[in-house]
Amino acid sequence: MSRTVIPYKIGDSQFVIDQIARLYSHPHLAFKEYISNSIDNKTTDLLEIGIVVNKKDGRIILQDNGHGIDIESLAKIPTSIGFSSKRGFKTSIGEKGFGLLAYPSVGASQCQVFTRIENDSMINYLQMIKGKDSAIVEQKSPSELLYGDFAHGTQVVLHGISEDFISRYFTPSHIKSLVSSTFSPLLRNNIVKVKVGYLGKGEKLIPIQPQEYSGEQVLEDKVEIEYIKDDKLNKGILEFYLFINPKGTSEKVNYFNKGVLVLKSISSLDELSDLPWSSGKLSGEINEDFLSLIPSREAPIREGAKFNAFIDLLKEQEEYLNEEINRLKIRATRHRCSEFATQFLKAIDAIYKELSFTSPPPRSRTSSSTGFSGDSTKNLESNIQNNTEHQDSKENSSEKPIGNTMRQSSVKQQENESVVKIPRTRRIISALYTPHFDSFDLDKNHLRSELDHTYGHVRINQEHDDFMAAQSNPDKKALDRYIGLLLSKEIAIGELSKRTEQGVGIPHDDHTLSEMVAEIYIKGLRKLNLE
Repeated sequence: MSRTVIPYKIGDSQFVIDQIARLYSHPHLAFKEYISNSIDNKTTDLLEIGIVVNKKDGRIILQDNGHGIDIESLAKIPTSIGFSSKRGFKTSIGEKGFGLLAYPSVGASQCQVFTRIENDSMINYLQMIKGKDSAIVEQKSPSELLYGDFAHGTQVVLHGISEDFISRYFTPSHIKSLVSSTFSPLLRNNIVKVKVGYLGKGEKLIPIQPQEYSGEQVLEDKVEIEYIKDDKLNKGILEFYLFINPKGTSEKVNYFNKGVLVLKSISSLDELSDLPWSSGKLSGEINEDFLSLIPSREAPIREGAKFNAFIDLLKEQEEYLNEEINRLKIRATRHRCSEFATQFLKAIDAIYKELSFTSPPPRSRTSSSTGFSGDSTKNLESNIQNNTEHQDSKENSSEKPIGNTMRQSSVKQQENESVVKIPRTRRIISALYTPHFDSFDLDKNHLRSELDHTYGHVRINQEHDDFMAAQSNPDKKALDRYIGLLLSKEIAIGELSKRTEQGVGIPHDDHTLSEMVAEIYIKGLRKLNLE
């Protein structure tokens, strides 16, 4: 037998249509194809699309002001599955004839297409009904249009959608969210305008806005790429529109091809599965117009020079983006820590008069007035736990505390000395001490915090190992307690130094200092319910 070329034939057209419908794993994926078809058929002017939902009658109407489709091309849709019906537009983003055939996936039993070429007096019409082996193609008078005449463009009417199906998937709110996320770059660049609403008197179509992203914008740029196709030099565009949310944990960068969403997270590509794309803090859009997609349009074809150039361009931005994420994380941490530090200082303001050391015992005028040395605090924190327990047991005791926690025995009272009694006064701690969260110089990087006695600046080292450990602790209050401890220590140092200058403090008294730290710390946390 000689060789014979035998063309493929479709034996059961309805079976094929059913299989096409199953290509779309979600009704929204099928619905977006109708909008993509409109975009494919746009003129050079701004494309406007109106979407009207008639929930009562089970209809959704999509109307655009594009080129329209001539009768010959319209007739090919049922018979040329897999071939573009868009006159071979190289910028086609639709499913090459699949989209219009996917009406069962949007819950419809019938699809009508009314389309008109500019300056054409007749309407070209296509009707497809679920369960029928053939479609109807004919020309109609504009008077036969269901929802009003139009100069040029296409009107698609999807019939037979249940009220429950519309409520679940295709309310104006659902469509608004779908269009905003799926066609965001086209909306943002004013290539397409889409409005949606219910059918009815007094109902207005609401413009759909592009996707919004949280955080600070760090990159908006367009990069041109050159590539060879069919022995010709071609140019493509790669667009960056990126944001960083330093507090984010699940932010994603959407990947678009020709303005239409392909992947909700570009980090799902193995080549981009590392930082910054998978950081959970980077969001926004990567949009390109030169890559080829797999048939389901759910990923690019991951091979060839164009794809490799695409990956290289993204990787060139990784160092900058990682640096920006780190910078904004530090800034956000500083802001959050400053807010808590302010709250803690105000809590100390509120309980200042309750602190036992604010009512000092009589002191001799001959007491030392030497300033307090910060060097004596090196082992201070080792005593705080014991003093904290001491504070708790003393405050929970039924007996009234006698005197105060200051060691009165360290300075011997002489009978012939005159005595100065300092009355209990209110000091506004939040006005006297100002917290600053910084990176310390190398020679001081071992310090967790330090106090500038002259200006009352409390500097806290953001790069100390203990700070970073508290920051990464799953207990969100761990960092607050750590900051509270450092503030308590520096406030105690400042207050003891002040009292030493007044002749009522005991210089170089680590025991008294640790008691002061413990009391400030415990009462401050208690005031903020952070114990």
